[in-house]
Amino acid sequence: MTALGMVQKHNGAGMALVMARYCKDLGDAKKALLAVQAECTKIAPRYVGANKERGHGMALRRVAELALEHYCRTADTPGASCHPQFCRGRGVIRDLELSRLHGKAIDKVCPRCGGTGLRPIPGTQIRRAIEPLAGGLTRGQWELGWYPLYLAVLDWCHQQESAAQARYWYTTR
Repeated sequence: MTALGMVQKHNGAGMALVMARYCKDLGDAKKALLAVQAECTKIAPRYVGANKERGHGMALRRVAELALEHYCRTADTPGASCHPQFCRGRGVIRDLELSRLHGKAIDKVCPRCGGTGLRPIPGTQIRRAIEPLAGGLTRGQWELGWYPLYLAVLDWCHQQESAAQARYWYTTR
């Protein structure tokens, strides 16, 4: 319990992200959303430029919400597991050719989800959610600005989780 308090003190955003992802805690999800929105607003000028319009701010908020929603998906989230023709959320599938060749069961990483067990979220789905708020995006604005921003915010979430995990291991060893 003390270790979790130490992690919360030193890496509050990471701990809120971990609790929102695995415990599905709404209080921590709100804290995590505020942290993700702050990070999104901080790094947005590098990707989409500084813009003070209301629609631009709403689009940044939506990017943060989508990134947090994508980050918090797990295999038990309804509709998030990989397609039934593939791994069904397990992350591995049976390689029938190699199994027949070697005479024993051989598994391989699912080619659709890459071993995560989660159905991939297409970029077009994200674009459709952002486009009305950003005021009509061209293909270049999307590919060179908004989509890399979304990926950067999602990557930041994973970095914060790793930092919280490292802090927890450091505290408990």
